[in-house]
Amino acid sequence: MRPRTLSVVLLFVLLTTLTCFSQQTDIRQFSAFGGYSYLSTPSLNLTQRGFDGDFGVNVRSWLTLGGDFSYAAGHSSLVPKDLNAATQAKLAPFLPFLPPGYVISVPYNSATYTYEAGPQFNYRGMKKVTLFVRPALGALHANVTVKPGDPIAKLLVGGLLGTNPTRSDTVVFYGFGGGATWEITPNFGLRAAADVVHYNFFSNLLNGGRNSVRLTVGTKFSFGKNILGSGFDLEIVLKLGAGAFVCGEETALMQSIEGKRGMPRPRPPFPAVQGLFGMPTVINNVETLACVPALMEMGGDAFAAVGTAKSKGTKVFALS
Repeated sequence: MRPRTLSVVLLFVLLTTLTCFSQQTDIRQFSAFGGYSYLSTPSLNLTQRGFDGDFGVNVRSWLTLGGDFSYAAGHSSLVPKDLNAATQAKLAPFLPFLPPGYVISVPYNSATYTYEAGPQFNYRGMKKVTLFVRPALGALHANVTVKPGDPIAKLLVGGLLGTNPTRSDTVVFYGFGGGATWEITPNFGLRAAADVVHYNFFSNLLNGGRNSVRLTVGTKFSFGKNILGSGFDLEIVLKLGAGAFVCGEETALMQSIEGKRGMPRPRPPFPAVQGLFGMPTVINNVETLACVPALMEMGGDAFAAVGTAKSKGTKVFALS
């Protein structure tokens, strides 16, 4: 981790703590977080950057139950000391034929996804800062593609991996984490957190378990009962539909939610005027929401460069 990054995180925690002297009294029912993620695996000299998001329900002022998802990508190089004994044994027959002074170092690209759920324990004894700790337990999925840069490296990679340079693995990780949230308002805050986890991925190739450190910085939104003291409540309800293909059309989906046969309605009236249960309704399809990770990862310009002139960005296709 760069000293500058660590200094910013520590300064954030210090400054926010100094401004807080009384206990919090306005705690909303739900919270959502999204922000920048920095994932470091020192034993592989691997640094990955991406985003992290989580959602939680405040069951008690001191207890939040929720889930977390993160994505990070980066690159590094594999050297023989990173490999387990069995893989090094496979590599040994090639070593006598290497040119003098040749150093084995194979670049690779890595993408890591983490999925986590569980409790978070909060301390709200300060008016503007929430301190929290949490166990880290979940699943880690990694995709790695090796990029041999010369003919010798290509020969070695082919001998170890065959013709497919990409490998994937999914493993369980465990550890702990914690951080602080600067509660700017009851509905909005800034959060910094750190998690330390242990896991053992690609055990058929690499030499033992790994420890990784994840730093996240971003914004937290709280919502639920009595938003901004206005008396207005926002609730999230999950509704299981009939599952018919036609319910992918927005008006048919509203019919299904209302308990009716999932058939498209004539328009007008449009949903924004008269939709679900006769009320103005805005509908965002899952296909639309699925574009959000790609937008965050690629940026607006790169995302718009995908697709066609009149249909920019990624597209979901269903085959049946």
